[in-house]
Amino acid sequence: MNDTEATHEQAAMQPLPSDFFHTNTPVFTREGQGRRDYDQIAKINEKLADSKRYQIPLTVRYVKPSADDHGAVLAVHGVVGAFDPMRHEVRIHQKNGKWTWLFLGRIVAVE
Repeated sequence: MNDTEATHEQAAMQPLPSDFFHTNTPVFTREGQGRRDYDQIAKINEKLADSKRYQIPLTVRYVKPSADDHGAVLAVHGVVGAFDPMRHEVRIHQKNGKWTWLFLGRIVAVE
């Protein structure tokens, strides 16, 4: 193990700040996810990529956070227009000319 790997392992073991779990960002850990979760994420990614490539309309269900750590599941129907890998977002173009940026971590289902 070189110095970089040792530093990375040590950084991964650091405790999280107390306010970390009060954010609306989902947390993906290796221990918490099984093979089934990875397969579901892969299917969602494949459907989004196919929508952009072949202009296939789809319905994306996502969680919109609200006060007191609650949220609502909303849906948007359209075609994927763009991906932003730096911000982990996808842009959905609707028929009425509007578009919506969605955070990939909040997407629940793609139909």
